[in-house]
Amino acid sequence: MAVLVDNLTPWLLALLWSTVLLSRGAADCPKPPEKDHIVLTNESLLKNSFPKGTQVAYVCTNGYEILNGSNSITCTGTEWTEPDLTCKKKDCGYPQKLPNMILNVNEGTLLGASVKVSCEEGYRLIGSFFKRCFSNGWIGRAKCDLVVCNVPSEVIGGNHTWTSAKKPHYGDIIQYSCDPGFTLNGTSHVICQGRGVYNTTPPTCEAIVCDLPSEINDGRHLWTSADQPRYKDVIHYSCNTGFTLHGSSQLICQSPGIYNSAPPTCKEDKSTTPSLNITSTPRPPIQGGIHTLAATEDNLMNTEASSISPPALEAATVPATPGTHGNVMELDNIKETDGDTKDAVSLRHNIVMASVLSTILVVLMVMLIFYAYRYRWRRGSYDTQEDLKPGLLQFQSL
Repeated sequence: MAVLVDNLTPWLLALLWSTVLLSRGAADCPKPPEKDHIVLTNESLLKNSFPKGTQVAYVCTNGYEILNGSNSITCTGTEWTEPDLTCKKKDCGYPQKLPNMILNVNEGTLLGASVKVSCEEGYRLIGSFFKRCFSNGWIGRAKCDLVVCNVPSEVIGGNHTWTSAKKPHYGDIIQYSCDPGFTLNGTSHVICQGRGVYNTTPPTCEAIVCDLPSEINDGRHLWTSADQPRYKDVIHYSCNTGFTLHGSSQLICQSPGIYNSAPPTCKEDKSTTPSLNITSTPRPPIQGGIHTLAATEDNLMNTEASSISPPALEAATVPATPGTHGNVMELDNIKETDGDTKDAVSLRHNIVMASVLSTILVVLMVMLIFYAYRYRWRRGSYDTQEDLKPGLLQFQSL
């Protein structure tokens, strides 16, 4: 009997302990429930049993914050009290606006909202085009930098007004101009625009050239190059002998590629034949043998002279020597007026020399003809004598 009791003791103790455990488990609450955006605190999550009277705490999930209600519940024995905690999305607030930045907040500023970022005219965005509201605030970095264009390049035959070492900014205007002798091809200025490019391509400077000089009748120009004359080049003109130039003797190439005047012309020289007319002016007789000389000479000079007017001559009175009679003509005493020149004197001498040479030639020709006829006559006489010699000899023999 004692042995039987000893064998049943462990089983009875185990049954008794199980009964105690079951009676205690029936009084604990289950794991606390979770709702949208509401979770247990870390401390509550570490508990394994929730007997009657146990309290657990709730918190809002990441990105949410408590709107109202209590953040704890209590185990009443087998169930929990109803949680009344309400959470709302976190508000990131209006994002920070940097200088020259534009923010579009149409989606609001709560958790998950996005803001579009752009820049004012003349600035360009560096960084993200959006900012997004997360639990720890706005995410997305951006800034607006001033738009710049490349430094304008140099222009051959011209220059521009940009002298700074820095790049031109948005809205800056660069003016262009050309050196003398060059003409501007394109717009005279460019503007730096919002995308960092100019509104148009820079202009160029082209050299001013004129057409090749035209030929003129009875004359010529001295331009021998095959290239067209450039700005300020001078074209010289001249006429052939016997022609006079009318107009400017030189043309100058000017802007915008035209000459300063029309080409000159060459006209033939047509000078009048000088004549010498000397007439006497009657005077009353004066005792002592002095009276007016009279002389007339027409067509003294019959040659053409270029642009020289015949000298005007005046009649001169010469006193007569007592005891002489008649009119004495002294051409050497004819006075030359201011219009007389050395060329007229030289022409007069040339006429005299021509007259002398002509006279000498005539005399030589007469003498040549005379001697020719004389030689022929003498030759004829000699031939006649030779023909008569046989007859004379025969006559003498008889």
